[in-house]
Amino acid sequence: MDDGLVESYFWDAHAEYFSPWLAEQETDADALAETLERLPAVAGDWMEAPAEFSIPDSLRARVECGQMVIREASVAFLAIPKHTSTLYTAKVPLPVLEKVAGA
Repeated sequence: MDDGLVESYFWDAHAEYFSPWLAEQETDADALAETLERLPAVAGDWMEAPAEFSIPDSLRARVECGQMVIREASVAFLAIPKHTSTLYTAKVPLPVLEKVAGA
């Protein structure tokens, strides 16, 4: 343990990045946008997706590198999707992580 540690970065490929802007067909993007709008909020801007929630392959972003950023009360993910600049997710708050982990 390092009491002076503020955050720690790990190479990680667990997060899947997706975007309606990747859609080859506008209907895929519209369907995703509608689904996201119906999801209930769980903490701030975070939403909880039902178990059957899925993202069409056409909307998944290929990532050149992915990192998980661990902080005292949250986790964030960093990625560089193909042919774009760096993308950070919002911080995933500790209560959301605990809920997902079943704590």
